[in-house]
Amino acid sequence: LGAQLSHVSLSSDNSEFMLLINGLDANASITKIAPFFAYSYHNNRSIGMRIQYTAASGYINQAEYDLLGNLDGSIEDIGAELTAIQASVYHRSYLGLDNKGRIGVFADIALSYANRKNVFAYNATTENCHARTHQVKLSLHPGIVVFAMNNISTHVSMGIGGVSYNHTNLRENGKTIGTRDYSQAKFKLDIMDISVGLSIHL
Repeated sequence: LGAQLSHVSLSSDNSEFMLLINGLDANASITKIAPFFAYSYHNNRSIGMRIQYTAASGYINQAEYDLLGNLDGSIEDIGAELTAIQASVYHRSYLGLDNKGRIGVFADIALSYANRKNVFAYNATTENCHARTHQVKLSLHPGIVVFAMNNISTHVSMGIGGVSYNHTNLRENGKTIGTRDYSQAKFKLDIMDISVGLSIHL
C-alpha cells in the first residue's frame, strides 16, 4: 500500500517563456494525490486499485500582446479550474535490474473511470457555467522503483497515453445546454502525468 503525489506550479514572475508577452500577470498549478493498494499474486506481478484526486487552476489577471506590429490587444480576468476524482484498477509487472532486487522497472496497465468538472470564466455570463466529463480510459504507465529498505520502496511513474471514451455535459445555472461524446487514442509522454510514490510492502 502507499500513495503517489505530484505538484506543478508556474508563475509569470519566474518563467522566461511568459516574459515574451508584455505585461503578463498569470499563474497556474496542478496537484494530484493518489492512495493505492495492491496484492502480489505472483513473483513480480501484482494487481491493485488506485483513487486519485486532482485539483488544477490557472489565471490570467492581465496580458498585452503584439504580433509583428499587425495585431495587438490585451486580455484580463480569465480563469480556469479543474477538479477530478479518478478510480482505477491496474496490473503491474516488475523487471529487476540488479542481482539484489533493489532497483527495477515496471509497467502499469490501468483501466480507470474519471469524473471531472471544468470551469472556464472570462466574463460575467460564464460565472455559472461548467463542463462535467465522464471518462473511461485504458492507459499505460511505465516507471522505475528503488527499494530503500526490504519493505519500503519509492517509485516514479509517467503516463504515455492510452485509449479513452469521454462524455461531456455543458451546464449553465443547473441546466444542460450542450453535450459531446468522443473517443481518442493518444500515445505520447504526458508531462502532466508524472508522479512520485512511496510504498510499504507488508
